Amino acid sequence: MDPVLQAFLVSWGWRADVILVLALLAAAYIIGWWHLHRAGHSALAGGSRLVCYLAGLATVYIALLSLIGWLSVSVAVMRPGTQVPVLDAVVRLTANSIDQGKEPVAVEVTRRQGANRLLYNADMKLPSEGRWQVTVSVAGPEGSGSAAFQIQVKRPSITYWLTVGLGVGTAGLILVWLVWRRRPDVPQAILAAFVLWLFASGCARETGPERIALEYSRALYASDLARAYRLISSQDRQVKNEEIFRRGAPTGFALEVSRQLASFINVAFVEQTINGEQARVKLQLKLPNANAPEIVTLVREWDERLLNALPRTERQEITRKLDQLARAQKIPMLEGEESFQLVREGSGWRVFLNWAGGARVRFRTAMREAIPLQVTVSPEEVLLTPGERMQVVVRVKNESSRDFVTRVGHRIEPKAQAGSLALLQCPLFVPITLKPGETEEFRSEYMILRDSPDPAKQFEVTYEFFPAERSPEVNTR
Repeated sequence: MDPVLQAFLVSWGWRADVILVLALLAAAYIIGWWHLHRAGHSALAGGSRLVCYLAGLATVYIALLSLIGWLSVSVAVMRPGTQVPVLDAVVRLTANSIDQGKEPVAVEVTRRQGANRLLYNADMKLPSEGRWQVTVSVAGPEGSGSAAFQIQVKRPSITYWLTVGLGVGTAGLILVWLVWRRRPDVPQAILAAFVLWLFASGCARETGPERIALEYSRALYASDLARAYRLISSQDRQVKNEEIFRRGAPTGFALEVSRQLASFINVAFVEQTINGEQARVKLQLKLPNANAPEIVTLVREWDERLLNALPRTERQEITRKLDQLARAQKIPMLEGEESFQLVREGSGWRVFLNWAGGARVRFRTAMREAIPLQVTVSPEEVLLTPGERMQVVVRVKNESSRDFVTRVGHRIEPKAQAGSLALLQCPLFVPITLKPGETEEFRSEYMILRDSPDPAKQFEVTYEFFPAERSPEVNTR
């Protein structure tokens, strides 16, 4: 076979379901057009209308069947430190089957195949389903290296085939009805039905676990807890309701700024393993450092009340400057890996946090002496799993008629396991001065460490208030 013809033939998915539906639609329109043409309705059955309709179907055909089932990879090769693109490297892509022992598939990755000539691009046909290990090898004048990742190739789900069957059956019934009734106005209805079917077919495709893990990472980073809660498994939501989970979450413009920073997160899917109804995803994350001086100064030191009170012009200015910093790559980034467990539910993949197996943390306040303060803590009790962060708000009001200076001690019990509950942020280690009648809020952040050898199932955290001249007991481990 001619190499050009062979390359053309293997560049298409040749999906029978799509071809059948498009053929039925074309036949239905041609029959309706022919009846109109024979009846003398040349204005409605002109040759240009037939050509335009068939050209539209051809466009749909190209959009749905070109490169279906292929792996498309783009590789950026840059010099470390300077981020200057390397344009004379030799890049090769190799895929090895993990589950079925298929022959490796290898292609050369070049800059000729993509629209962006700074990237190396290649399309690779994977011959079977299952897990594949994909390795990108790079060699150049300054050295060589490689990187690998895993992907899961799956057959279409039963939901997809039911949707396809419904679309094919509906189109077939409409075609039979058209021939029987000889109604010339039905082709337009068929086209509308086909568009709705395409929309439903797209919606029926399941979002993979790696995308859910990425969405959850961004929602958690932004403290968009309403969005994060919707991505958590139903088993976890039975343990902790949304009201408790969303307690202390930012609102208004403060939340918008957090979401904007979250959109700058860069993610590489390091590893993904699917075992039936469960999946494990490991992500390599590059997160904007929200505590960097250039960010903190711009966002008013993350003062939620101040941010939400800003006029519209100042809000737009903050948004514009953050975009400028991101485009100029001047936002300091933090790097790290995060692993997620997910379960498949009726609504798709969801993050499994195992809240039922977490530790219960209770918070309380204490004052050894009669001091003129009213102190509350919220929440009073939470469930935490290893690696999960939470915030506690301590509200302090000076009920006296004079300035009062206090210090706060922090105690975690049981002391033997206190090191498992990490105190990530606490502004209460320095003396606090309150004016008469003044109320202040202080936010502390906690996390149960993942690598704790024997974490407790229950902690009690106590904030003890003292006059400033007394030395409080501090136990943060």
